[in-house]
This record gives sequence, C-alpha cells and structure tokens, in this order.
Amino acid sequence: MRAMRRSSDLLRRAAQSVLGKQQKAAKSGPFSRGVFTSANPLQARLCGEQQPLKADLAFTLVGAAAAVIYLNRTTALSGPETLEPDALEELARDLSSSNTADKERAVSMLSSLTPYLEYHSAMLGAGVFPALIKAVLDARMIPQVRVIALGCAADLLKENDAKKAAASNPDFIPNLLNALKSEGGWENGPEEGGIARASAARALAELCAAPELHGTISKTGAAQALAEHGAEAAEVSKSEDKTYSSLSEVPGTMVERHAVEDERFTAAALYNLACSSTGVTSILNAATNAVVGLGRWASSKDPILQRYGVGALSRMSTSSPRAFRAVVDSGCLPALVAATASDDAQAQCFAAGAIGKLVDLGEGPAQLLLEANAPSALIAMLNEGRHSAPAAIGGSSKGVQRGVQRCSVRAILSTLSSDAFCKELLAAGVLPKVQAVLNSGLNEKTDAELINIIGQIIGNLQAERMVTRAS
Repeated sequence: MRAMRRSSDLLRRAAQSVLGKQQKAAKSGPFSRGVFTSANPLQARLCGEQQPLKADLAFTLVGAAAAVIYLNRTTALSGPETLEPDALEELARDLSSSNTADKERAVSMLSSLTPYLEYHSAMLGAGVFPALIKAVLDARMIPQVRVIALGCAADLLKENDAKKAAASNPDFIPNLLNALKSEGGWENGPEEGGIARASAARALAELCAAPELHGTISKTGAAQALAEHGAEAAEVSKSEDKTYSSLSEVPGTMVERHAVEDERFTAAALYNLACSSTGVTSILNAATNAVVGLGRWASSKDPILQRYGVGALSRMSTSSPRAFRAVVDSGCLPALVAATASDDAQAQCFAAGAIGKLVDLGEGPAQLLLEANAPSALIAMLNEGRHSAPAAIGGSSKGVQRGVQRCSVRAILSTLSSDAFCKELLAAGVLPKVQAVLNSGLNEKTDAELINIIGQIIGNLQAERMVTRAS
C-alpha cells in the first residue's frame, strides 16, 4: 500500500501535525463533536470525542492515518498539510478489498481523518464516501469495520454533496433505521450494537438538517422511526436528574453509556426535522407520544437534550394551528414557557421567540400563554447575572447575557399586539425592568438593536398606560 510506504520521518512529522489537531479537538466543548470518552481509540472516535494521546504517534493508529498526509512541497514544513488524492483513492479501494487487513487498515485511517471538515472535500473527490456507503450496506462486512465506516459516513454527511448521494441511494436510510433498531446484522457490532445506534442517529440528524430531504426521509419511514425512538428514549430518561459531560461518567455498562449519545443525536434529528412543514407533519403523524417526548426533553437536566427539545417545540408550535394544538394537548406549553429560565441561553431564546410569535398569532394562543405566566417569564429573562451554566453551553459571559436580553425584548415587543398581554406586562413591572437594562451601560454601537427595541417597548407601553387611564 503506497500510503504505508512513506518515509518514517515524514510519517512522524505528519503524525505530530495530526496530534496537534486531536489535542485541539479534545479541548472543544460538548457541542463541537460530542462529549464522550472511551478507552478504545476506535470507539472514542465513534463516540465523537478524542481521548488523550501520547506524543510518539509514529506507529499508532493515528500515526498510520497520518501516513496519507503529506506536507505541501512548496511551503515545506511551515505550510498547511493536505491529503494526497492517490492515497485517498487507494484507501477507498481497500475498503472493498477481499483482504481483511486492508479493510481494517483503511477504515481505521479514514476514521482519524473524517472528523476534520477541511479534509472533506478531498475525501469526497477521491470517492471515499461511496466506498463507505458500500461498506455500510454490506451485511457480510466485518461488524467492527462496518460500524466504523458508518461513523465515518456520518462525519462526511455534514457536506451537502454527501447528503444528496446518501439520500439518492434507496438502501442507505433503511440501513440506518436497521442500525437504530439493532437489526440487519448491526446487533452483532461493538457494545451490542450501541455504537451503531449512536452513529445511525448522528447520520440521520445530519440528513434531517437538509429540509429538501424531508420528503424522502418521511417516505422511507425514517421520520416515524425517529419520533418513536425519541419518545421511547425520553420516557426512559425522564427521571434522570443529572447531566454527563463525559461518557465515562455515565453509570452502568457501555451499552447504557452509548444510549446517552443515541438519545442526544435523536433529539438533534427531530429538532432538524421540525424546521419544515413536511418534517412537522411527519412527526405529528408518526407517533401520538412524539410531542410528549419533546416536552420531556424540554424539561431535561441534560442541557443538550433540553436545547433540542425546546427548539423542536418552538418550531412546531409556531408552524401551524394543528401543531400548536398538539403541543397544547400534550401538556408541553408550560415546559416551553419554563425554558425561558433555563441555564442554557439558546434554549431561553428558542422559548422566548416562540412566545413572541404565538402571541402575535391571535388572542387564543395569547390567552393560553397568559395562563402559563409567560409575561413574567419574559421579564425575568432581562435580569443580569442569573446564568449558572458553563460558557460552553451558553453561560454567564456579558455577551451571552446581552444576547438573552435581546431575545427577551424582541419577544416582548411582539407580544404588544395583544391588549391582554400588554396589561399583564405592565402589571408585572416590565417598564422599570427594561429601563434598568437601558441604564446598564449599553454600548451605542454594539447594543444598538437592544436600545432601539427597548425604546419602542417603552413608547408603546406608555401609550397603552395613558389609554388605560383615560378609559
């Protein structure tokens, strides 16, 4: 294999380059590529995080993967490393080789490269993705190789070309569903199919991020499978009162640990699916308890599940009267309003945005939100220094606080279309609260939008107060 015959000196240098990238990735937050650690390098890669690596990588798995990296001859060692197309094409061919060692070596190398977005274009151009798809679809493939190939494919599905290619293959999404259910040979993979389930959920989440594919996803039964799978997972985890920043912190077996990641990616898939009317309809038609599951995630102590749960409820509730009614009938509206007090800033903004849009739709939704105490919830978002979450998930930096305040005032301004909401806002003391924000040292340039919206709120509410007094 040409890639394995490169000089040891070049291999060692390239390996050190990859080491730097691996260490940098290991420092990224839980929303970068995942939050889990595993003692097995291949499982660690599939779980979406990097384990600590030793300095001498020349002949380890990552070092071997680095053998396909060469340093640009025109910039010597100071230039950016690139991938050699011939070596990548050879890796793609080796995935289909009759030699087991070639398959294992090829997929191991690719698994150390696919996490990096800057390499995706070269890999797609070299035909790596079709080779990975072929490996994923081959039920006779060595289970470990097949599972790693699925993880690599999920990485490349961040690219639109890969999404289109995957969706055009009539067997790919059905195979993902088999992996999600631990059927079709996937149950023979590592951790009783647990790694395959998590990787399948991740691949489906990437596909659901493309609204133009929602029709295909619905026709293949993937939307229904995701909704049912998510509802079941939310039911199991509803009593969990802890969140885990590392897979090693999750009590129980590795199967149970991978279930955490499986649930998070399933939540991400449903959140992405809820961005289109086709996706929302698919979720509503899929399972009667699908919306209930989203509500449970919206109240979860796991900030990742909560963010996706609140985001999905926000998108669904504002998409159509039918979807809003489903959220109300499922008892999830209070959870949506309560998310304005979340420790996750993005979840807060999802909730506030939904409240503003719903009140603007008419007095029916406005009345239900009044009963859920939404005016006071929006006002409470204006308070500074209330966040306790780490910065990685939307914590207490000044910029994050200003962002939350912008979400709050935008929603408040939208709710002023309702007379009943105006009265409740005034009664709850919104004017002194927005005035306090205005006097909190806002910057005329960077906080111009915030200043402008607060000015509109004060003007409208003062006019409303004068009308009320006159009447």
